[in-house]
Amino acid sequence: MKAITDVLLRHEHVHVLTDDIYEHVVYDGFTFCTPAEVEPGLMGRTLTLNGVSKGYCMTGWRVGYAAGPGELIKAMNKIQSQSTTHTSSISEAGGMTTFSCMWPTHSSVITSTGTR
Repeated sequence: MKAITDVLLRHEHVHVLTDDIYEHVVYDGFTFCTPAEVEPGLMGRTLTLNGVSKGYCMTGWRVGYAAGPGELIKAMNKIQSQSTTHTSSISEAGGMTTFSCMWPTHSSVITSTGTR
């Protein structure tokens, strides 16, 4: 990852989009990392997408989030507000619950998925 971030640092016109949906699904002792984590200088031009589908066994709930530069998030909100589809409030509540309740049991979910 460091080699990639070194190249990105040299090309300031390039923005970074990371899809971190598999953040918690790692095996064989590997450690997950993001470009902005490896090189904090990329944070201002990195858009991170994530959700609860894979790591919390909630596939189909359609709960996700984005984090990035404020102006970009603001523009994304403007577009999303005009969308005809969105996540239901029940799915949103379920997704928020995973962050506060399931975190300690997270490794057991990944272990059982790996076994399958």
